[in-house]
Amino acid sequence: MKKFKFRLEAVYKYRKELEKQAILEVERLRQEELKIANDIERIRMQHQSWAGHYNEAGQTSNQADRVILITQYLAALDLQQRQREQDHKQIIQIIGKAIEVVRQAYRARRQIEYLREKQWGEFQENVKKQEARDLDQASSLRFAHQNMEETVWSH
Repeated sequence: MKKFKFRLEAVYKYRKELEKQAILEVERLRQEELKIANDIERIRMQHQSWAGHYNEAGQTSNQADRVILITQYLAALDLQQRQREQDHKQIIQIIGKAIEVVRQAYRARRQIEYLREKQWGEFQENVKKQEARDLDQASSLRFAHQNMEETVWSH
C-alpha cells in the first residue's frame, strides 16, 4: 500500500514554528505590559501616600523644608508616572502589531493545513479507487477461472 507523503510538510512545520514564536512574543509583551501597569499603580499609591505627608507638613509652619522636599518628590513621581504611562501606550501598540503577526502566521499555517487535508482526501480517494480496481481484477480473474473450469469439465 502506498504511503501518504505531504509535499509541503517542511513548509507546514516552518509556518507552525513561526506561529508558535509569534504567540510567545505576544505573551512576553503582555507580561511587560502587566509590569508597566503595576509600576504605574505603585507610583500612584506612592503619590497618594506622599500627598498625605504633604498635607500634614503643610499644616505646620515649621516644616517648610519638608514641604519643599515632598513637593520635589511628588513632581518626580508625576514625571515617572507620565513616562510609564507613555511606555504603556507604546507597549499596547506593539502588542497590537504582534497580535496581527500571530493572525497572519495562523492564516498562513491554516492555508498549508487546508492543502494538506485536500491532498489527504485525494490520497484516500486514490487508495479506494486502487482497492476497487484490485477487487475488480481479482473478481474478474476468479470468474474467468471458474468459466475455464466449467468449460474444461463440460467437454
